[in-house]
Amino acid sequence: MLSIALVRTGLSVVFLYMGVDKFLRPDVWVIQMPPQMASTQIVSVLGGLEILIGVLLLTKMYKFGALGASGILVGAIGTLGLNDIAVRDFGLLLSALSLLFQTHKGIEPKDILRSYTDLFKKHH
Repeated sequence: MLSIALVRTGLSVVFLYMGVDKFLRPDVWVIQMPPQMASTQIVSVLGGLEILIGVLLLTKMYKFGALGASGILVGAIGTLGLNDIAVRDFGLLLSALSLLFQTHKGIEPKDILRSYTDLFKKHH
């Protein structure tokens, strides 16, 4: 289905770009991290995970990429609070979740959204 391929490709490009950029310009990313996570080592690990997620989104294992993308985005939104970056990440999160909904028949969107809402509440 074309719409799924477009979402997978779009998310993949975003995660590949962010992952590679973390290796090319780690200092830019370190200053955006919460103080307890602000190190080039953590930025490098996140960059590697984002590259892996970007690659997985392009393969038959894309549901694992979507799950990883959802996890990273929930973490980012939870640490950023409400700002323009968090709103952008929320849109990306919905794209990743749409891939999960497509692959898990029988799971209602409200059930997954409730799980993420509960997780977000625990961080605040």
